Amino acid sequence: MAGRGGWAVVGASVRGASHVRRGAPNEDAIGWAARDGALTVAVADGHGSDRCPRAAEGAQLAVQAVVDALGGLEQSGGLPNPEAFDGLRRDVVRAWLKALPEPQPLLFGTTAVGLLVTEGWLVAIQLGDGEVLIVDAAGDVSHLIAPDPLLLGNDTTGLATDDAAEQIRVRAFVLTERPRLLLMATDGYSNSFATPAGFHQAASDFSAMVAEDGLPSLEPDLVGWLDETSALGSGDDISVALIAWGPSDA
Repeated sequence: MAGRGGWAVVGASVRGASHVRRGAPNEDAIGWAARDGALTVAVADGHGSDRCPRAAEGAQLAVQAVVDALGGLEQSGGLPNPEAFDGLRRDVVRAWLKALPEPQPLLFGTTAVGLLVTEGWLVAIQLGDGEVLIVDAAGDVSHLIAPDPLLLGNDTTGLATDDAAEQIRVRAFVLTERPRLLLMATDGYSNSFATPAGFHQAASDFSAMVAEDGLPSLEPDLVGWLDETSALGSGDDISVALIAWGPSDA
């Protein structure tokens, strides 16, 4: 768990049940950084196709690229202007490409989802599938970034495409009220629910548990819950980050 006296996060990434059965690795990744009262969190889902044999490594590098690029916005002192978001898109792609051990991006194909949340504002970015849900102060659940209409079935955009920077979607706003919970996940989690309503209910349930026992109380059981969700649901790798305001013992 990361964060102290402000935004804090609990998260985990688990190997999907179908990956376990066929001996495939976990091709998801998750990571975060807490700095000066701000929290930056990212998840990524490596494409995992025959054309992307190093997708697991690509996802790890994507998480680092997103965390670093979003972290650069913290110095703005307030909600950044639109020009800063154009630079953010380019920075994410540039950092990921630079980190690749060889100049063949498709081998490392991956999605990327990120969130920077401060005491007064937040910025979310998304490239490809994955989800960021917000449980607002009234307890209502919604998407921070609406599902991408370009995504069809298992086809998704990602960092390996030539127009990756243009495909990154950004949502930013001032926090007039503090959310109860933010939930970030790769699509292995949302696809494990029969309906979007079931996925949203999971966010509500997590929010209720945080209100009752605090965010740290979720950490010991999170991996087990995600393993069970994959086994009973999508069978895919799952990465989930839960973000809430409160003290941390980390």
